[in-house]
Amino acid sequence: MISSDSGPAHIATTQKNTPVIGLYAIHNPRRTGPYNDLDKVVSVYDEAILQSYGKPWQQLAWATKAKGKNWMEKITVESVKQKVVETLKITL
Repeated sequence: MISSDSGPAHIATTQKNTPVIGLYAIHNPRRTGPYNDLDKVVSVYDEAILQSYGKPWQQLAWATKAKGKNWMEKITVESVKQKVVETLKITL
């Protein structure tokens, strides 16, 4: 399953044999990501935090959200395709 940071991703990660590719930008995927599939996350959160606050996420409160509304647009189709290939062990 491919999902943004939303309920379906959190439900799907609890299902056996359902890989979840989570797309993250505003929230820290280390905190809110699909806990069984954190290795499958595609994220621009680190970049968003650095640009929003001028500091890396490690220097901010654990629940810090990135500022702005268009961060998800920074996730490229190519990065998602690559994660699908890695996850499903296929060639596109």
